[in-house]
Amino acid sequence: MHYSCTRAWIRFTATSTSFPTALFSILLGVCVLYWLCAVLGVVDIDILDVDVPDGDFGAAANATSNLNGLAGLLLKLGLNAVPLTIIISLVALIGWALCYFVVHFLFRFVADGLFRYLFGLPVFIGTLYAAIMTTAALIRPLRPLFNSTTQHTVKLVLGQTAIVRTSRVDENFGEVNLADGGAGLILKVRAETGQTLTKGERVVLLDRRGKDGLICRDHMRADITVAFYLRVNETPEDVLKVAKSIGAERASDRAAINLLFAAKFSEALKTVGKQVEFVQLFENRQQFREKIIEVIGDDLNGYVLEDVAIDHIEQTPKAALDASNIRDAEGIRKITELTAAQNIRTNILERDEELAIKKKNVETIEAMLELERQHCDAEARQKREVLTIGAREEAETKKIQE
Repeated sequence: MHYSCTRAWIRFTATSTSFPTALFSILLGVCVLYWLCAVLGVVDIDILDVDVPDGDFGAAANATSNLNGLAGLLLKLGLNAVPLTIIISLVALIGWALCYFVVHFLFRFVADGLFRYLFGLPVFIGTLYAAIMTTAALIRPLRPLFNSTTQHTVKLVLGQTAIVRTSRVDENFGEVNLADGGAGLILKVRAETGQTLTKGERVVLLDRRGKDGLICRDHMRADITVAFYLRVNETPEDVLKVAKSIGAERASDRAAINLLFAAKFSEALKTVGKQVEFVQLFENRQQFREKIIEVIGDDLNGYVLEDVAIDHIEQTPKAALDASNIRDAEGIRKITELTAAQNIRTNILERDEELAIKKKNVETIEAMLELERQHCDAEARQKREVLTIGAREEAETKKIQE
């Protein structure tokens, strides 16, 4: 019994590490390592994702002409609307299983050496193709589970405190865990360039949109989402201050942190918003961020403001504004003026473009007609010269005959 198990393990190992199964074994090993890191919060689940339209292949087929590279290939193969890491893992697992059994049952009749590689290459390509097609079929019912829910969760996180769950948060990577009374929400967040946050730090999320949008100096409203990253300052004085203000047990309590800072941060956001015009806010986010930090100051009851990250800035749609509100009415007027001026400029540019095209077409036709006239003149001149030469030769011939 022990001998048979040992023999089976040796055969399994030999098959898994031989060509072409070894290629899938390496890829599968990398996937296993990745998922272990993802469970520990070291990497993001969609770290390899590319922008591919959602939906089935048939519904998105018209979009392939606008996609290049990997995104277009994935869409054509039906590998879209699901995180790329899941797709690669399924392809690796299915491809490894198919390739393993093909090698196990058929390659015992194939001699080692060059012939094995020549025979193994088409086996690898075939099993890879079969794995991709199988994966495309398996992920089709999973696509609705990965639909974007950003617009539905924005209002739920207003003023709430989340905790950094990944090993770090920087400008390219990071997630926070938000308790919503149920299973909780995992939200993607980013820090400003040069700032790095660590696991366990607190984040106060503020979002102002629609009729509650941030009012700028020119009375235009901005839809804005801001994340404030907090931690207790690790000094005896500040730790004691936190303990006195809310108690040591509640130093990391989300409700207590909301009570302490949500209103303060929201007021700082409104104060700075009134100092800048919308275009300046949109174009100079770094300066806006620095002003928010300056207004908040250092007096945070023992806490330290690690960073302020502006996740979203956009003009509040005119339809969301209240025309009976004086400030909104001024904002509507400003939006109307700006959009009207841009529409006029756009119309001028479009008409100038049409005029230039028409002028160029006329010039082209005139040039073609001139070339055609020159061609006809050349042909007529050539015919006249031929007739002249012919008549001259005929006259000389008659003269000789006489």
